[in-house]
Amino acid sequence: AGRFSSATMHVWAQQGDAVRFDFRLGDFPAGVSDEVLSVQFISRLAFQADQSMSARKADKTKLTSQVRFVADETGFYQINWQNASLTSSTHPFVMKGNDFRWDRGQMYFFVPRGTQRFELRMIGGGRATLSVRDAKGRTHLDVRNDKASDFLIEVPPDADDSLWSVHGPEHPTAGGGFKLVGVPNYFTLDPERALVPKEVVSNR
Repeated sequence: AGRFSSATMHVWAQQGDAVRFDFRLGDFPAGVSDEVLSVQFISRLAFQADQSMSARKADKTKLTSQVRFVADETGFYQINWQNASLTSSTHPFVMKGNDFRWDRGQMYFFVPRGTQRFELRMIGGGRATLSVRDAKGRTHLDVRNDKASDFLIEVPPDADDSLWSVHGPEHPTAGGGFKLVGVPNYFTLDPERALVPKEVVSNR
């Protein structure tokens, strides 16, 4: 679903769960640390590091690596990784905007009910080459090598209260990052297991 130069994901697991994440490793350019995967338990009330749980080193001679652990407590666990693609996972997770450097693929985010517009804000310079689509596949932003730092996106009345997606080819943000303003600033790679703040989910 996507490759990242670096990323921090927050994984939700219940006590006793066996958690597994599989990665396909990319090329390791000069200066990239061998320590590409690590895990920490964090408070489920705030995204703050609580204690170091475990750490793994990836073998540069292998194409894949794996994070496996049994959840000691119910809550969020933080997995830090770089220069890899996530190929499979057992548990839902989110990535906060600007907590990753995106190389290519697609991600999903939630637009709450009543949202009329929101911003995609570039961080760290560079030019953007990406598109933003609603749940029905309609494109609301499509830029190519654009140096603007902020993109205002209008939300049609029939497109709120749903998952939208952002799509990018090779290096869509030219090494920089971005965040969402006006909607929850969290992304996921799996639309079937998206984590959404309960405060913004409408009653159905």
